[in-house]
Amino acid sequence: MPKILKVPRYGRTVRNRYNEIVRKAKSTYECPRCKMRRVRQVMAGIWRCKKCGATFTGGAWVPRTEMGSERRVLPSSTR
Repeated sequence: MPKILKVPRYGRTVRNRYNEIVRKAKSTYECPRCKMRRVRQVMAGIWRCKKCGATFTGGAWVPRTEMGSERRVLPSSTR
């Protein structure tokens, strides 16, 4: 279970943002190779599938970011 900030510090908005980021980073995601929901974060930006062992880079808190998805869609002539 991810650690949730429960102390009365820093204000409600900051605590909610922190808790949302921690939940995203600690949850499991789908592996791009084996398509199983077994991908966990190793460290910031590095993700590993516990089933097939695939290691890949992604966003700091989620394996696929909106910017990265847009970059993959662009044709190679505009890169």
